[in-house]
Formats: sequence, structure tokens, C-alpha cells
Amino acid sequence: ECLHVLDFDKATVGTVGFSPDGTLLAVGTYRGDVIEYGLGADPPEESRKWEGQGRVVAVTYSRDGRWFGWASYHLVAVADRREDYRTS
Repeated sequence: ECLHVLDFDKATVGTVGFSPDGTLLAVGTYRGDVIEYGLGADPPEESRKWEGQGRVVAVTYSRDGRWFGWASYHLVAVADRREDYRTS
């Protein structure tokens, strides 16, 4: 059963990933956005967003959920989830 559809308005989605505890969904687009959605709301709510990251092809969380990272054609980024790491 499909619970939600997230529309990215002309942005090609390159990758998605769930946090280890299942409360977050990360989406990376070819337009260069990395967006985290909180899955506790209906519909899911954007919780963090990074723009200008290049063509995002991978997102991942560490097993304990502390670290979050993504890769694009131009960079690899790693963030400590214990900190407020919202950038754009």
C-alpha cells in the first residue's frame, strides 16, 4: 500500500534512504538538493535541506544514526546528526 507520494517538480530523484530508526527519509536529487523528511507527520514534513550539492547519487546513515552523508558527482559530505547541521 502506498502511503505517501512526494513530488519533486521536475527534479530527478537520484537516491533515497531511510534512517536506522525509520523516522527519517533522505532524498537526493540530480538538481543538487538533499532533503530529509520526518516520517512522523502525515504527510511527511521536510526537516532539513541542503542545496547546491551537485548531482546527488547516494545518501546514507550510519548504523547508530549519528552520522549522515551523501555523495554527488562533485563532493562527499558527512554530518554529525547530534549537531544542528542545517545548511543551504
